[in-house]
Amino acid sequence: MIPPLQRLQRYKRLFRTRPPQQCHPWQTTKRVYLWITLLTLGPMLIMAIIMPVAILREERADREKEIYMVAAALARRLPASFGEILTRRGMADRPVEDQVRALNAVLQPIVEDTSLSHPGVGLGYYSIDLDRVLAVAPDFSPSLLIQVPHTYPYFKSYETGRAELTSDSIGWRGKPVFNLTYPIFEGSRISGHAWASVRMQEIYEHPFVQFGSLLLLGIALAALGVCLAWLVLTHLRKELERFANAAVQGRPSTLGGQLPELKPLLEVLQQREQEWRMVTAGRLAASVVHEIRNPFASIRGFSQLLLSRENDPQKRVHLETIIREVDRVTNLITEFLRFAKPAPPVLQAIPVGELLADLETLVGGRCLQCGVQFSTTVSDPDLKCLCDPNQIKQVLLNLVQNALQAMEGGKNGVISVKARPEGHSVALEVSDNGPGIAPEDQDRVFEPFFSTKPSGTGLGLSICKQLLEQQEGSLALRSKPGAGSTFIVFLPSGAGG
Repeated sequence: MIPPLQRLQRYKRLFRTRPPQQCHPWQTTKRVYLWITLLTLGPMLIMAIIMPVAILREERADREKEIYMVAAALARRLPASFGEILTRRGMADRPVEDQVRALNAVLQPIVEDTSLSHPGVGLGYYSIDLDRVLAVAPDFSPSLLIQVPHTYPYFKSYETGRAELTSDSIGWRGKPVFNLTYPIFEGSRISGHAWASVRMQEIYEHPFVQFGSLLLLGIALAALGVCLAWLVLTHLRKELERFANAAVQGRPSTLGGQLPELKPLLEVLQQREQEWRMVTAGRLAASVVHEIRNPFASIRGFSQLLLSRENDPQKRVHLETIIREVDRVTNLITEFLRFAKPAPPVLQAIPVGELLADLETLVGGRCLQCGVQFSTTVSDPDLKCLCDPNQIKQVLLNLVQNALQAMEGGKNGVISVKARPEGHSVALEVSDNGPGIAPEDQDRVFEPFFSTKPSGTGLGLSICKQLLEQQEGSLALRSKPGAGSTFIVFLPSGAGG
């Protein structure tokens, strides 16, 4: 066993003023910066991905529609079939090169005129019979009137007999293109096709620009948010440090008028600090009180021994006084230890009627001697509560004892204990018609060591409240000066037990 002096010194260390601790809110600041960056860049990044995809789809659909309209317009604007044009110009029997030049002279003005209305679109005519390009726009050059390998995807229309959209990695001016070929019929036979194409770069360029713009906007907004957060947090950093240090050291006055929103938190922290100190004080006091009780037991024993051998009346009175005072101190120590170290409850589902019957047996005789009428009432014979029966009897005995002491010397005293269900709980009301409790004392009656009685220890109601809270119950007071008091014990219902 640790000697009392050494134990006292060990507990004393707990009450030394702890050194001020510096608070470093930089970790919180970094989290703020990170969240601002994520909340700004995140939506922008999502938009930068989703919007360009939607724009790309819309852009591609528009350009596909445009090149289809251009190719179809070229086919409609043909003055006659390729063979008829050559026949009218007397070129049907001439060499291929001459026929190509003759057809180009007729068709080139058509493609150039159409090209003016559709900038950025490459277009022209092709003859399968001559196996030559007949006209090209824009940027025409005779060197472009060439053969095209039939392995190119442009010739798919000759197989399907309808307009076909294809892509080519070489395409127009050596750039990848989307190309639409529109078949030109001569009777039931396809004699060639009109084509229109647009570079892929022009389709993808706008979405990529949009992606880059949104990404840059997100970065700019994130940077702006971080800058604003830095300004705000820099301004608040000293106040936050002061608040944290005041919370650690328990100095609310150091906050002054700064951060009034955080003062409730500081009060909670101070309350927790006070609770910690009270718990520590309770442990220290319980340890000291436990050591004190043993010498008092010896004093009482020796006093009783001397009393049994003493015949002098005056000395016997003195010895009896010593024994009586030792008993009083011992009772106080017992109550204090019961408050400091309450026994853990053993919960059982107990019929409330049995509890009140035992209570009436215990206090009925004392009430009769004091001239107080005592009664118990249970609204439901099957009503049960979940509790430790021994501890609850102790609580109820204490409440009845207090009621008897409050009505001591009075006439026509009445104490009643009523039990009723209250939702998922059971309510036990201990009522008396005594003088009641003053309003200014009602908020303090459950505080340890508070008592309105000259000889009271002030621990009875504190112990009752503590025992009930261990059993998930509670204790409430309803009192009016001159009209008596009612203490309400709430316990969990034992209906399922």
